[in-house]
Amino acid sequence: MMHNEEDTYSMNYSTVLITGANRGIGLELVKQMASLSDPPTHIFATSRHPDKATILNELASKSSNIHVIECDVKNEESVAQLVSQVACHVGSNGLSLLINNAAIAFKHSLSTVNVHDLMDNYHVNAVAPLMITKQMLPLLKLSAENGRKTLVVNISSTLGSIAKYRKICVGDYQYTYRASKAALNMITRCLWVELKESKISVVAICPGWVQTDMGAPDADLTPTESVAGLLSTINHLNEEDGGKFFTFDGKPNPW
Repeated sequence: MMHNEEDTYSMNYSTVLITGANRGIGLELVKQMASLSDPPTHIFATSRHPDKATILNELASKSSNIHVIECDVKNEESVAQLVSQVACHVGSNGLSLLINNAAIAFKHSLSTVNVHDLMDNYHVNAVAPLMITKQMLPLLKLSAENGRKTLVVNISSTLGSIAKYRKICVGDYQYTYRASKAALNMITRCLWVELKESKISVVAICPGWVQTDMGAPDADLTPTESVAGLLSTINHLNEEDGGKFFTFDGKPNPW
């Protein structure tokens, strides 16, 4: 699935949940979605510490469709509370777009890697997206049953691509982060296989190397550029694109 950079669009999804929305790519996703000429009816934006999410709260104060919700993606009880709050707003319409964006990055070499950081990276980057999707499934199914386009987007990374390993960051082993994103890619495929009969599509997308806290000041893309590509790609996805891995600008990414 590829698209023209000059394409214009209105959002195909009326109810959207974005995890990890207090900074970086997640915050920019909220910002750009809210500024569309035809924005989603509801944009649910999660943060572990919403009281500290100054910019996100400012956006919410200006847009009644933005709902800032506290959620620790590692805590299943916290996720259950998130589901309840989303359900109260969407009712029988369900949730049409889930973006599993929350992530952390430990960049260990063999000499520094440790069990605690490895398991923490797995939990936030791979286990949490799976568990969130599982708990949100009734709301996703409601959306699909109503005939709405329904999609789960797992924000992954080309650093998790086994096929591209030799071509990128040679010498920058990043055991913890790379392994967690490779796991997320497999979870994406598994979810797609199981959910496609329910008309729920699942994809993995790499946002590129972005100038964020998790990226680097000298990265290739600004958050604005990355998210503009992400949103256009998300909006152009079709049923046959399910179960695939894309770059932020809609190009195929090898597993």
